[in-house]
Amino acid sequence: MSRPIWLQWVIQEVNAHLRDAVQVWMGEVARAAHEQKPHMPPYNVTTFDGCTMARDTVLACCYLHDVAYHFAETGEERRRADAGFRDCILQKTKTEGPLWRWTWRLTAWGYWAAVRVFGRGVVSRKRRRARRG
Repeated sequence: MSRPIWLQWVIQEVNAHLRDAVQVWMGEVARAAHEQKPHMPPYNVTTFDGCTMARDTVLACCYLHDVAYHFAETGEERRRADAGFRDCILQKTKTEGPLWRWTWRLTAWGYWAAVRVFGRGVVSRKRRRARRG
């Protein structure tokens, strides 16, 4: 059974509005982060490509983590970004039932482990580039 044309139009308009709102939010987050570290290049919102194998429900967490990594200059800043990423995903456990709660916990800790192991090179490359000037 297909949706009536009017309902398809409403859904399309709502989705367009949500996309616009998300883009505004992304820009605000990037601008606020850049104000804290004006000596660094601004984060280009159009480069955000989501998270590897992540569900759409954690894309906001992924975006915040990407911005934090972009502006991370030290290992401690990277550690805080990774912990914030994990905690953001763990927030999902507060609204889910018991089975999904465990799934989110495993997801959060799995992503945390992955970014701790594989994210190191991102900050290291940035430090090398900064030293070169």
